[in-house]
Amino acid sequence: MKALLHFGECEHDGDLQCYLGDLRRSGARIISSEINCDAETGEVLIEVADDKVNAFKEAFAQTDSADFTHFR
Repeated sequence: MKALLHFGECEHDGDLQCYLGDLRRSGARIISSEINCDAETGEVLIEVADDKVNAFKEAFAQTDSADFTHFR
């Protein structure tokens, strides 16, 4: 499964890096990431093995980063 996630609250240095770390620890592979400094948002394209999607969603939902995106 591939998904494009949109994150808000990217106004501080390192915010997007924290989100990327949580995604990786939850089981996602980061394909690309981009930050829009003017809009204070970030976009991250991830990939998760089809048989690991539910485990990824459960793990990611437990992170602080989950509060900054609409992916559930």
